[in-house]
Amino acid sequence: MGQGVLVPPPGFQGAPAVPAMGSVSATVGQPNAQASGQANGTANAPATGEATASATGESSETGTVAATTAPVAPVESLMAWGALHLRTRASYSFSYDTGLHSAPGASSGTYSQTFSPGLSIQFGPHLTFDYSTIFRFFSEKDFHDTIDHALSLTANARVGDWTLGLSQAFSLTDEPTVDTSAQTEQKNYTAALNAAYQFNDKISFVTSASLGLQFLNSTNAVVNTNLPAAFTPALTDSQSYSGSEWIYYQFDERISGGLGVTVGYSEQSVGFRSVSEQYLGQVTWHPGQKFSLGLSGGISDSQFLDSGGGDLVTPIFSASIGYHLFEQTTLSLSAARSVNSSLFQNVVTETTDLGLGLQQRLFGKFQLSLGFGYHLSDYKDTTGSLATSRSDTGISYSAGVTYPLWKHFTAAAFYLYNNNSSSQAAFGYSSSQVGASLSWAY
Repeated sequence: MGQGVLVPPPGFQGAPAVPAMGSVSATVGQPNAQASGQANGTANAPATGEATASATGESSETGTVAATTAPVAPVESLMAWGALHLRTRASYSFSYDTGLHSAPGASSGTYSQTFSPGLSIQFGPHLTFDYSTIFRFFSEKDFHDTIDHALSLTANARVGDWTLGLSQAFSLTDEPTVDTSAQTEQKNYTAALNAAYQFNDKISFVTSASLGLQFLNSTNAVVNTNLPAAFTPALTDSQSYSGSEWIYYQFDERISGGLGVTVGYSEQSVGFRSVSEQYLGQVTWHPGQKFSLGLSGGISDSQFLDSGGGDLVTPIFSASIGYHLFEQTTLSLSAARSVNSSLFQNVVTETTDLGLGLQQRLFGKFQLSLGFGYHLSDYKDTTGSLATSRSDTGISYSAGVTYPLWKHFTAAAFYLYNNNSSSQAAFGYSSSQVGASLSWAY
């Protein structure tokens, strides 16, 4: 997860018609294999036994928090043959964006259009395949048009007291990123495997393994333009592998907890090699239908094998609180801190995110979404004493309204503002995005 995109593509990767903000993608306590080649392995979520993998693993760039997938209204299958179900979707959006970086220190405004078709095939209750593509067209010549792809395959099975899960995912993106301040082509491969064993009605065990591979094409990512000598690293491919073991205990129907250990290995093609350990605890609490709390946290310890940097010991956590204030009103608060491999050679990133969101139903049909996000990223040089070579701080605001036009159609309008301050001035920016979209699903 260590990088994000300047313009989140609406409707892509299951994204909501209104780009969601105010919620943090919790990287701690999840069984995902991070496509970005993170410096730390991650831990398991509650003992469902189902493996998941993020195809992009990207947070919204403007220093905003990661957009989460909006709930999708259930629709009947377009086609069904016994246990085989086919569902399709498509979306179109038009927006005007200001302050987008085509290169560090170089920003401009542009109109953008996106068209994104996708399909999902479900083979019974145990196997699901999903594919999306997005065509993006920019009016400004400083940006080049793109075609992105994402596909995933998930499978799970129950055998006695065991639940087995497998997932694989691939994504190809070419969007402006926060890290590079330019369009950067990225290919991400992820895979995850876990096995959950229900020992009794209180205790369960989860064992998991995951990998993430990331390949970059930086021919059109001008990362050194206008940069001082203090921060001119090259882009590099990366890979990561991790394994974890968790034990969970169900105290009662409202509260459960767990303890886990994760061991990981990360390597950049040109850069550092590291091993890491994470020692984590997790608790979930559901005192009633209106309130829910999830908390995971602990210590990450990374050792760099072939550089002058010492150990990087960092507290990591993820937290989420949801409160159903009224029948039509929902508040959410989330926070996360993680350590990840950067896109840059011999650099790791410590990232902290905070998000606040409000969902409100209006007049029985309209859905209003408001969000605030705070983001802090420190880029640390692994060749020295792990000194911070670049530090970014960002805030974001978002507002959006969706409206169901017909049975299978949804219209939306949205506005996003992002501001990023960086110790390397060329990476600072202030951007706005206003637009509308139309989505169809069957």
